[in-house]
Amino acid sequence: MGRIYTTKATDTIDVDLKFDYDRQLCRSRVIKGHFQRLNEAYKDSQQHCEEPLDVEFAMVLSMKHDEKDVTKKVWVPLTTVYDGVNGLRLFMKRKVIEFVYTYAGSACEIQTMQLSRLYVISENNR
Repeated sequence: MGRIYTTKATDTIDVDLKFDYDRQLCRSRVIKGHFQRLNEAYKDSQQHCEEPLDVEFAMVLSMKHDEKDVTKKVWVPLTTVYDGVNGLRLFMKRKVIEFVYTYAGSACEIQTMQLSRLYVISENNR
């Protein structure tokens, strides 16, 4: 089974999230209004079952918890996504959204997210 292991900074997936700055708290908050549109685009891309890719990766979350810096590494297990690279990008954006919602309202405040150890297996490499 062939794996594509990405290590270059140019192999990143752009997740353009919009922010509001809260002057009272001196921090930015993600505007969640676009999340539903991205989620629906992902669901639409998965209905055709063409151009499958198997993907797994880790996401490194840098957070603040009680004024302390905390780093958490979350592994996203092997998942089959469809619609080639477009479906892959939408899947990864969807995972970012899931992390934002997971920690929303918790004592942890996400500072940054970094993609780590991206593995992609195309149909040709199976």
